[in-house]
Parts: sequence; structure tokens; C-alpha cells
Amino acid sequence: MPLDDPTLALESTATCPETAVSQAQRLAQVRARLSQLPFHVRQALLWHRLDGLPQREIARRLGVSERMAGRYITQAIEACAREASR
Repeated sequence: MPLDDPTLALESTATCPETAVSQAQRLAQVRARLSQLPFHVRQALLWHRLDGLPQREIARRLGVSERMAGRYITQAIEACAREASR
């Protein structure tokens, strides 16, 4: 599941309490997984998704190639998707 999935939004638009609880649990799982990622992987994802930084800028900030910055973002997304699908 991508991190921009609307079910991961902080404000729930759920129509029933059970759905709201399920969504909150999924969000908590993804947040927990994010906190376990290596700093550079987590930070690359946050800069990309929350701050809208391009890979070039993320690479510059982390001192890596653009390709490696892209790999970090992909690793973070995949880790969170695996956690959310459990």
C-alpha cells in the first residue's frame, strides 16, 4: 500500500467505528515500521513525500547519488507496504 493511500490519513473519513479502528491500527503499524528504518532511508522518504523534495535534492542532502536516493525511497515504501499488508 502506498504511503499516500487515503486510509493512512490522520483524520479518518470512516463511516463506522470498526473501520476507523482498523485504519488507526494500520497507521500505527506503518509509523512503527518507519521508526525502525535506518535514518537515511526514513529521511529520504519523509523529504520526498512530506516535503516534496526531488531525488536530486535528497541525494545532495544525504551525500549520495540520485539513484541511491531513489533506492532509499523505494526501500522505505516497500517496508511500509509490507507492514501495512500484515
